[in-house]
This record gives sequence, C-alpha cells and structure tokens, in this order.
Amino acid sequence: GSGKSHLADVFAAVTAPPGFTPEPVDIAAAVTGAPAAMAALRSALLAAAQHARSASGRGGVTLLVLERAESLLPALADEDEQALERRLDPRRAVSELLLAELRLWRAEGLPAGVLVPWAATAPVPPELCGSGA
Repeated sequence: GSGKSHLADVFAAVTAPPGFTPEPVDIAAAVTGAPAAMAALRSALLAAAQHARSASGRGGVTLLVLERAESLLPALADEDEQALERRLDPRRAVSELLLAELRLWRAEGLPAGVLVPWAATAPVPPELCGSGA
C-alpha cells in the first residue's frame, strides 16, 4: 500500500487494546455492490465495536483502517444523478453503513474510530467530514 496506508496501519496497531489486531479493510470491493465484500465490511465494523466495548476502560483505542476509500467518490461517468437515484447506489450504501456505525460508536462512547488514508488529489465527500459522522 501507500505510505499513508502503512502509517495508518502502524498507528492502528500501536493504539489497539490488548488482544485486538486491526486488519485494514479494502472498501473498494464493497462499493461495487459485491455481497461478500459488504458482509466483510459489516463484519469488520462489528468486530471493531466488540473489541472497543470489551476494552473500554482498559486503555487503547480500536481503529479500523479503511483502504481505497476514494472509491466512495462517484466516477465521472456517473454524472446522471437521476439514473443513480432510480437504482441502489452501492457507494451510498457503504457511506451510510459507515456513518451509522460511527454514530453508534459515538453514542456509546466507545474508544473506536476509523482511519481513512485519502489521496491528496481526491476531494473528501462532505458526509465523511461533518459533525454527524
């Protein structure tokens, strides 16, 4: 992976609570709508939350590294927003899953979060930057 990804992986490992070995999650496959990839993303989010709950009060922070998050951005060929709205957009499904999980973690006060290595040339979607995330 890139230097950003390696740094994120190392940081996640250093801050992890005892007994949790963070594994980066490549969300590009989930963005394609592949059911197995969506299941893997849900599983990784669930595992991170479970480890954060069990480690709460013992120190450490559970960080999940999301690789290739730039895939959440619409492709230039996807300019027809009305066509996208008529069908399920896997990018939107992944974004909403991530945001819902982050809100749950915050509501529970879990020592958990996500690291999202992002290409400097790609704009970050506003929904990933807002205070609601």
